[in-house]
Amino acid sequence: NPEYTLFRGVNPSWDNTARRRDTGAVFAGNTPSGYQRWLENAIQDTQKRFDDESTRLVFINAWNEWAEGAYLEPDVAYGYAYLQATRNALENSLSGQAQAIETGRKIILVSHDGLPHGAQYLMLHMARCLTQYFAFHVDMVVLGDGILLDEFKKWATVHSLSGLDHDGPDANALANSLIASGHTAAICNTTVSGLFLKTMAQKGIRCISLVHELGNIISEYELNPHANAIAEFAENVVFAARQVHEPFNRVAPLSEDKVVIRHQGNYKKNQFIGRREEARSKLRKELNLPENVRIVLGVGYADRRKGVDLFTEAALDLCADNSLIYFVWVGHWEWNMQQQVSELLEGQECRDQVIFPGRQEITDLYYAGSDVFVLTSREDPFPTTVLEALEVGVPVIGFAGAGGSENLLKQGCGVLVPYEDVTELVNEITNLLEDIPQADSLGQKGAMLVQENFSFNQY
Repeated sequence: NPEYTLFRGVNPSWDNTARRRDTGAVFAGNTPSGYQRWLENAIQDTQKRFDDESTRLVFINAWNEWAEGAYLEPDVAYGYAYLQATRNALENSLSGQAQAIETGRKIILVSHDGLPHGAQYLMLHMARCLTQYFAFHVDMVVLGDGILLDEFKKWATVHSLSGLDHDGPDANALANSLIASGHTAAICNTTVSGLFLKTMAQKGIRCISLVHELGNIISEYELNPHANAIAEFAENVVFAARQVHEPFNRVAPLSEDKVVIRHQGNYKKNQFIGRREEARSKLRKELNLPENVRIVLGVGYADRRKGVDLFTEAALDLCADNSLIYFVWVGHWEWNMQQQVSELLEGQECRDQVIFPGRQEITDLYYAGSDVFVLTSREDPFPTTVLEALEVGVPVIGFAGAGGSENLLKQGCGVLVPYEDVTELVNEITNLLEDIPQADSLGQKGAMLVQENFSFNQY
């Protein structure tokens, strides 16, 4: 409360090093949500201090000056998020926090369960992003149980249909309730949600479906009725790649105007970006390994589809003659596969060079501290693990014909080997561990591609 008349000012971001070099000033860590909170504070403080509305002025320092990082217009990283945050701040401050809900900024998200797998994490971060950056009120319908439900509840009002028919009386009652509360649109995740999508669509809710399953999964889990419901009732069906669309289309043909091919964004931000040497040292200490060992990483639910058995076979082949190479798989086990892998490791002298730390809540250190990421999936639509590895400059090796990430790796950030060919997989791992400049070149290309093309907010 100074003696002079104070007008508050905020800025969405600031970085004038382009103009001032080493004498510049940088506002680090700026986000649309942080900017929105700052602007709301400035507006509320101004309202308290000025009785005359004609003097209630708040200045936003953003004259679209790119040389000083002070701009308030769409960009690749955040899309329209800063403009939306400005509107949100005005509406919230002038009309109360309920304004977003009252004006119809509501959306339904449907997750097939709350288990800690890729599709469910995608749904969690969609709820977070829609709430935090775009001021939506999110109602999330969960079709099954799982440990992520408590995380879902941080960002959404959660409704469970676990154990109930997705097109039965309870599902219909829930759809009616959502409509009564003002909902008109839904994003339904995975083919499993197809029957509840049909339930909502028949009541007039506009639905988009995100399909992640490849052909074998649809057949194995008998999802043909769900797929056909999606084909008939979804306004659009989003696939991460053509390799995901084609097998779905054989089961449930789609008109081309419904099809959207859009790779998902990277919903995490690794804390060790630009600090890989630090991460390397910390990871080796975490695992009680010597500083000079090389680490080959795999991440995911340890089952047959993810190919943890092939990962183990490659590890035994490569580690048998090299005590300085370790294979690390992060993820929880499918029981039958755990028994199979235990049998593979039984009696092997180098078995201690194959490490399974289990599921880790935070995986930043594992990605940034490894030397090569190996995607041994037999079938994987477009795993986020590939994006997380490339984000920190770690090159990726995967099987040709195994899924949608193949197109990304062909852009010069990884290596493809023949499908399920463990011998060739070992050869390529060896090449990248020995040719560090080549591995760095692939990793740097991958980091650039993820930064430019895989913003989650843009997705």
